Amino acid sequence: MTDQAKTIFVFYTFADSSVECSWTYNALPKSWWWVGSGSTGSQKYQQEEQFQGPKKTQDKTAQYLDKVFSALKKKGMIKVFKIRRSYLP
Repeated sequence: MTDQAKTIFVFYTFADSSVECSWTYNALPKSWWWVGSGSTGSQKYQQEEQFQGPKKTQDKTAQYLDKVFSALKKKGMIKVFKIRRSYLP
């Protein structure tokens, strides 16, 4: 029996849209990968990123992403963010 891939979405807005920001995901849980990113069309959450991996480590991955984006917010790189398991910005 295989573990079906699950998706996690992170929606966010840069703190200053005129400044280009980038970061890496060095500690994603095993078998999780970054799928892509784009804009949402939402005023509150203007950007999104997607990650996929096995259901059994979905909670662990969401916790890791929360730590990453909380640190980015604390550094002033992003203004707001939310993590979801479906595309609902």
